[in-house]
Amino acid sequence: MTFTICEEIMTKKYFIATTGEKRPRGSDFVLPHRLEGGLNLVSTKNGKKIERFMTVFTGVDLTPQKILKKMIDSGLKIESVDQALEDCTRILEKAKESKIGYIYSTEDSEFAFRCEGKAK
Repeated sequence: MTFTICEEIMTKKYFIATTGEKRPRGSDFVLPHRLEGGLNLVSTKNGKKIERFMTVFTGVDLTPQKILKKMIDSGLKIESVDQALEDCTRILEKAKESKIGYIYSTEDSEFAFRCEGKAK
């Protein structure tokens, strides 16, 4: 699967970490990151792997470049900028496809998401 990295890929939807079925408080955004041999999602607050997350409306246009900047600001180790931009593009494409207020979980280490339903 090939992904196009371009400035036109933008959305105002993104993912925040959650542990349960209720809407989480705060804004612990998740970032794509390569660790444990695959592509995973990690917390902006502590860099730990996230397995459940919810789609929220951000109110600002997000681009792969903005997500990459957030990765850098969060102190994540980036081995390849090109690969990181591709990963940012992939997560934004997933965010565009997702529904606001719904909880998702990761099924594997290459961005296969499963919808668990709407948050209560």
